[in-house]
Amino acid sequence: MSQGLVWGFTAVVSVSALPAQATPLGSCLGFKPQDKVVIVEATDVGMQPDIDAAAFELIDSGAIQTLALLPTGNSFDNAAQKARTRNISVGITLALTNEGQDKLPWRGVLPPASVPSLYNSQGNLWRTPAELSQHATENDVRLELNAQIAKARDAGLNISHLEPRSAFWRANPMLTRVYLSLARQTGYAMITALGDMPLDRQQALNRNGQRAGIITPDTASSLVSSANSKTADRTENYAALLRRMPAGVNLLFIRPALGTPAAKAELPDFPLRQADYTAWSDSDLQKTALRDRIRFTGFSSLQSLQGKVNNDTDECLMQAFNQ
Repeated sequence: MSQGLVWGFTAVVSVSALPAQATPLGSCLGFKPQDKVVIVEATDVGMQPDIDAAAFELIDSGAIQTLALLPTGNSFDNAAQKARTRNISVGITLALTNEGQDKLPWRGVLPPASVPSLYNSQGNLWRTPAELSQHATENDVRLELNAQIAKARDAGLNISHLEPRSAFWRANPMLTRVYLSLARQTGYAMITALGDMPLDRQQALNRNGQRAGIITPDTASSLVSSANSKTADRTENYAALLRRMPAGVNLLFIRPALGTPAAKAELPDFPLRQADYTAWSDSDLQKTALRDRIRFTGFSSLQSLQGKVNNDTDECLMQAFNQ
């Protein structure tokens, strides 16, 4: 992993100087340069049973294209079983923080005695990436991330991509270097999670990552609204977000959950999760996307391309960047 790549991802202040333009990724996956391609992913699967049930229902109906499981989540084993039964490929959400602390008390795969720098005095993973950045050692980070990937593999999952929860990888250069090195180490496609940036800036940064051999979508977005957001507004806002996405390959994170009493009691952002589930269960949103000529795809082709890049058998993406 070159220092230039690490600098390119972490020096966010310089992004405005980078030209925004479509990357060759979409064309190398078989789409036209002008195509607006979207992967809709339900994330946080394995955190709580009502999240799992909603995500798999949307997968089964064809409303979304993929989901990502959380190996540190309390319901991971049940979610993994559901994925195996369906024989689907899934993403893995790597978590080194826990903003919920005791409310949703997931911990790392490895115990505090094995990776002490990743835990606070209450025995929980650090609450924020900033706290993680202050305390974590590189050795502990590598051990825990590899343990989470190994747990997913041991569960018999067909893994297509990796993604960072709470964008922990951007907290300091060490975390950036370790996270990005997983692309070549594992052969999985990667998510860089630059969702707080405008789409054109994400496109510019991810172009640099793709040039360096990290197969990541051109943009990654989620819809953040107030806790009082109405379902109808949520549906309209998703349609508007899809229309704003640029040509290229775009990832859209959603966080659905069923509207059960347990979900309402356990999930701090329950109204938004229920609204996400309702919005993406609505065929009108799917019809609107098709009218707007949105092309949907999954992660399997990105994973395949990552493998070709790692094996030096890619004849499209690297050639396009070298022209």
